[in-house]
Amino acid sequence: MPDSDLTEGGDFPHFGPFSAIADLSKRLFNLDSEMDEILRSQTFSLLTMQVPENSTEAQKLAAAQTVGQTIGTSNLMVHSGSTPAFIAPDSGPADTYLKRIDKIREQIGEIGLNVATINQQESGVAMQMRFASINAELSSFSGRMEDLERRAWELSRQWLGMTQAPDTQWPRDFNLADVESELRILTEMQGAAMPDAVIAEQSKRITSIQFSGLDQERQDAISAAIDERLLQTN
Repeated sequence: MPDSDLTEGGDFPHFGPFSAIADLSKRLFNLDSEMDEILRSQTFSLLTMQVPENSTEAQKLAAAQTVGQTIGTSNLMVHSGSTPAFIAPDSGPADTYLKRIDKIREQIGEIGLNVATINQQESGVAMQMRFASINAELSSFSGRMEDLERRAWELSRQWLGMTQAPDTQWPRDFNLADVESELRILTEMQGAAMPDAVIAEQSKRITSIQFSGLDQERQDAISAAIDERLLQTN
């Protein structure tokens, strides 16, 4: 699919760290289309019918004519000689396309920082680095959106003759992490007899990740419950 099919100007505008996804997505679309062509032409088995050796050309044509004219789901094929059989097309081309499609999808997932599925073979350090990259990208995007909203408010202030524009503030820390990894860290801290204050802070981190969807008041109540338990143990 050429870029002119996507935009009137001819070039598809894309930039930034995720811009490569646009090119890979176009390649993935073309691969899927080519895969459909292979499936349509090579999925179904071919009917074959052997003829005895030293058969004449007329006998071979007659056998082929018998197969071509009689094969169907509502009739009976009459034949002579060897029993007809089916031969399946080679699956090599389709397998090659499937491997390539899976590779393109993996590349898109890596560029897009996909965390929908966790690789079981991924180390804890690699996972933390991946979450740190996601947090950094989200923080950068949030900063740009905050600047855009601030400029929009300033334009509205000048247009409406307001003396002061509303203030705006977008979050910078999204605190994305893997709860299971954080729980393992908490268990190791407890096993290493870390101070109660350290364990309490790790517990707060886990609860802030797990219950990030709660309102701030309820999150503060959970954090206060952890501090209260720390005081009781001391």
